[in-house]
Amino acid sequence: MTPSNYDTSSGDDYPYYRGMRFQFHSGNRMYWRGPQPRAGKDDIFIRVAVKSGHEDIVRKLLKIRPEGGSCRITEMGEVLVKIAEDNETTPEIPRYVCHLRKRLVFENNIDNRPSGLEPGDIWKGIYDGTRFAFLPSATGNQNVWWSTVEDFSVRYAVETKIPREILFNLRVWKPTGGRFCITPDGYVLTLVEPGLLNQSQIDDLFRLPHEENEYVRDLFFMKHGRTGDMVPVFIGTWDVDHLSFRPPRKWGESLSRNEKENLLKSISSFLGGDSVGMVNSESESEGPEGDPDLMEDFIPASDDPEVALLMEEE
Repeated sequence: MTPSNYDTSSGDDYPYYRGMRFQFHSGNRMYWRGPQPRAGKDDIFIRVAVKSGHEDIVRKLLKIRPEGGSCRITEMGEVLVKIAEDNETTPEIPRYVCHLRKRLVFENNIDNRPSGLEPGDIWKGIYDGTRFAFLPSATGNQNVWWSTVEDFSVRYAVETKIPREILFNLRVWKPTGGRFCITPDGYVLTLVEPGLLNQSQIDDLFRLPHEENEYVRDLFFMKHGRTGDMVPVFIGTWDVDHLSFRPPRKWGESLSRNEKENLLKSISSFLGGDSVGMVNSESESEGPEGDPDLMEDFIPASDDPEVALLMEEE
């Protein structure tokens, strides 16, 4: 089963729980909440309320969970929520609810669908959405993964074609691969080292402390501070209309023969030589060292700033 062929009328579990996280409550209220308090205010979190575009979504969500709770909206606009099993109180079963049909408009002049952005421009909206990771390939293959919210050691290979312009810009900013994020509106974002910014982007960065909108300031510096001073930037827009997930694997699982052969071909293409004799084709992988897509920017450890930004599920 893939997101594109999931039967939305079946009521079956939806296994791909991902996307931008929102809170919803009675009274037609919906908002995004930051994972940490405002600077210097231990008990006050950043909350950005949705002003319009959410009304139908919240009504449908409250029919499923009248007490309210959290939901997610994917890069394809799928609204997902978790429900509790029989005789349980903790929501654990993901369900599809509906599709996002209207633009979500946020209060406090937060614009999550800005126009006129160029690749590399600093992102001043809410940095949240579906997290993916990619690994460039000298053979031209597109290697893309998605890790579940519940267990970052479980990853799905994603069968999709990243648009050429998006892939080009990702490789400009992350030539060895890494993570990126897609918002429900299709904005592709990633985190980069400040040293990669050009002078215009640096000037924009230095203007942020003087930004009149305190919500824009807080959203940026919340992300900036929690990720070791990484800078969120815009990469491009991608109208994702199809995804297919392969069966998941855990980090460190042994490679199959085909995977080993593909790894050797990739290494050989980078080195410009022959892979024969580099690795014993009969040997078994002994852990992460044998995994072609395990690299420092991929490993989701407990102190990973990207992982730390994600809030725990209910």
